[in-house]
Amino acid sequence: MPMSALSYNERAWAIDLISRINSYCKNRTRPIVRAGGESTLRVQKSDKSLYPDVLLYGDEQGVRVRQGWELKLPDTPIDDSDLKKNAIEKANRLRVNSFLLWNVNEAILYAREQDGEDFSIIKKWGPLGIRVRSGVKSMESKWTSLLEEIIDTLNDFFEKGRLKSSVPQDILDDGFIAGFINEYWGVAATAIQKAGQKSGTVDASILDWWCQNAGEYGKKLGEGVDFQIFAKVALTNWLNRFLFCHYLKKFHTAARKVEKIDRRHSIEEATEIFNEISDKCDFMQVFEPEIAADRIGREAWIGLCQLNRFLTELKLDELPQEALHKVMESALDSARRKVAGQYATPMELARLLVNLAIEDRKDHVIDPCCGTGTIARAAYELKTSRGGMNKAQAISTVWASDKFQFPLQLG
Repeated sequence: MPMSALSYNERAWAIDLISRINSYCKNRTRPIVRAGGESTLRVQKSDKSLYPDVLLYGDEQGVRVRQGWELKLPDTPIDDSDLKKNAIEKANRLRVNSFLLWNVNEAILYAREQDGEDFSIIKKWGPLGIRVRSGVKSMESKWTSLLEEIIDTLNDFFEKGRLKSSVPQDILDDGFIAGFINEYWGVAATAIQKAGQKSGTVDASILDWWCQNAGEYGKKLGEGVDFQIFAKVALTNWLNRFLFCHYLKKFHTAARKVEKIDRRHSIEEATEIFNEISDKCDFMQVFEPEIAADRIGREAWIGLCQLNRFLTELKLDELPQEALHKVMESALDSARRKVAGQYATPMELARLLVNLAIEDRKDHVIDPCCGTGTIARAAYELKTSRGGMNKAQAISTVWASDKFQFPLQLG
């Protein structure tokens, strides 16, 4: 038996499928324009996979996500409970109403009408008679033909409105970061705690940070370090850096270096890349690492790398500037609530407060706990629209600061 047949795995098959889908869709003008996902595929079987093996897009830019596929080879039953469970989690993460399971031999399309409903089967394909791994390469023509049939059927469903797509504004909602933190804070907390037990220097840094910040999270110093909070802060710090870099790609070419970061990079190497970006773009407040952020452990780091590859796939810089700003602000609002219990002040309320509080519109104004900066932004608007000040004058008299620097930079 050829070695290629023996070494052909889910990752190799997924890459083949993505290539064939792109070739098949190239000269067609139907809802499915291209496929992607190869950059988010698991490299090691032990790695947790956050995103589908194959992603279908409705545009060349990768802004409109059509559907995700979960793949296995024939030795995994198509009705495997873990396979379906993982696919449901990923469909929810993508905010789409369908997903496809395919184990080469059989394929099943699941969909639902409304969020919160159960997914149900709406189409089945196969069996093809491919029941062992070695048959995947030798009977390639069978699944290639089925692939084209599946793509045609999915296009029909999208055109009829049965299947729904999503865009970054849907995906990066207020649950995006909270969901990621929920997934990884446990393993990150354990890794940070072990790092402190091993190193006196790390332990001293952790204790020093906790002494200064415990009160911010409603904790007393005598209760000891809450590593759950510590892990959430460290993960949020990493998410801030990744998200902000993808945001900056719209304005600074140097920020595209973030796209290089994947599981092959160590945390130290990734930190150096962020430092290089900061040297070119500034914003050191955002890129400066949090205490023990480099001690979150391998599992959480691999998750962050997967997320970074997914953000790269989404091509956020292709969004209009206003839409991109809202996407980033929404995503970070959830992080702030998750970690520190903060909530953004609605813009209309911010304008009311500013009008009530500011007597001399040409004087300096400060909001020292500004969150996303809506009050500071309202003060700036007031100074320029009704205070007779130009933009430079207004900017020079509005001051704002917060514990979480990234949302403020978006303001």
